[in-house]
Amino acid sequence: PPVVLLRLVRGSRNIAHFAGIILFYFHLTQLPEHFGLSTAPRLVISYPPQLYPVMENRNSWQRSVLRAVIAPRGVASGWAAALAYNRSLGAILVREEDFSRVPAPGAPAGGVQPCFEFGVVQTFLKGRYFVSDEKRRAKTKTAAVDVPEDAIELRRRVYVNLMRMPAVPEPSRMMLYSARSKRRAFDKPSETAFRTMAKEVTLARGFAFKNVEFYDSIDFVTQVKLMDSAAIMVGIHGANLVNSMFLPVGATLIEIFPYRYEHKMYINGCGSGLRYFKHALLRGEEFPGLDEKFAGKVHECMKRAPMCKAFYRGDATDLRLSGEDLVHIRGIMSDAMDGSEGFTLKGVLTSTIEMKDNGH
Repeated sequence: PPVVLLRLVRGSRNIAHFAGIILFYFHLTQLPEHFGLSTAPRLVISYPPQLYPVMENRNSWQRSVLRAVIAPRGVASGWAAALAYNRSLGAILVREEDFSRVPAPGAPAGGVQPCFEFGVVQTFLKGRYFVSDEKRRAKTKTAAVDVPEDAIELRRRVYVNLMRMPAVPEPSRMMLYSARSKRRAFDKPSETAFRTMAKEVTLARGFAFKNVEFYDSIDFVTQVKLMDSAAIMVGIHGANLVNSMFLPVGATLIEIFPYRYEHKMYINGCGSGLRYFKHALLRGEEFPGLDEKFAGKVHECMKRAPMCKAFYRGDATDLRLSGEDLVHIRGIMSDAMDGSEGFTLKGVLTSTIEMKDNGH
């Protein structure tokens, strides 16, 4: 089969960045003919020292998603595995320092530079992780949300190949809160007020409420198990919302933004077939010099000044909820629960898994 080269940079330690890149490759494997390939290609990944801990840890988020993307083929490390041309392999991992030292018969002791006959320039799918192609779009629609075929196939591979589950869990009456305690988190009074409000509104509607914080130390399978049956997920904008793409199809994501800041990354659960609501904090501080330097135009400020973007993104300050924010978020949660009443797509996804496993 053809081979695609992917050279990662240190930014891929962030799982949101890694997902945007590796899931573009996943789309390529699903539609190779769109990229001038006759069949799904194997993958050679070169990665820098900053990624050694995650790319060489079988249970890391990055390695686990890679395994799902190339399943049922496997992953191996080093050029020796690539040169052996094992057809059962889907990806070869090569440290950046070894990339230019391919061992070959008659080659110098340091090896030779690899040469690729065909190249695909990787891109980053900003605002979605899945491509909704008319010819491949899943027939399923939930609450007017399109469900890309790629999104269903990735879920299938995660559940069947990584979690060894014969069926997709049925959505339950549960709201999951993806909490943050470090950068871009609520201040303590806001955190307490938010959890109190969320517990009240879910209890009144017969929903369970569970909060979880996704640390790097939690392995991938455990992270997915924490949320695989939630009907609703809520959280502050950030990489903690990447796992929303593993929620059941038709579930709901509620994204909370800092004051004046918005981003398209997680709309519809990264384009994975979720319903989506958002709320930006109604009050907050303004960037110093906003009026003098940018005539009060926040968009221009964030576009032209990286420090301005980081300021409104909440990178260095805790987020403070107002009473009005809580009222708005409560209303959104109620709307989300209204839309979740009685929905289930277990049959759709289970039949998809069974069809694929039977080779159809």
